[in-house]
Amino acid sequence: MFFGVFWASVGVSRAETIDIARLNEIRTHYEVINLIIFYSKKYEVDFELAYNLAHFESRLKPDVKNPKSSATGIYQFLKSTWKENCKGDILNAEDNIKCGIRMLSEGGIGHWTVDPNTKRFLTLNGFLK
Repeated sequence: MFFGVFWASVGVSRAETIDIARLNEIRTHYEVINLIIFYSKKYEVDFELAYNLAHFESRLKPDVKNPKSSATGIYQFLKSTWKENCKGDILNAEDNIKCGIRMLSEGGIGHWTVDPNTKRFLTLNGFLK
């Protein structure tokens, strides 16, 4: 079931021919999901929360940057938050996911509820009351 959800989540129908650039995007998406699974287990964080938050924040794209702020990467860390709480490269998928999920395990989802759009998303999807 998850494999079908995966293909649908990257916007691929069964009959679609995929070019190399799209295939690389799908490979990256798959690798990101595997990292979220790994670190969710390691830090004992609900996978559904970790996945949905990452998907909402960045569509699972490691190099995405918010044009209105310094928010960057899978979990959209501000550069100041990254410097205070994380190690490694903010644009490295594994570093970003590891830090995001570790922060979820240490303090819940409070870090992400500052943004009203993210807070609304988390509330509507049952991650906040």
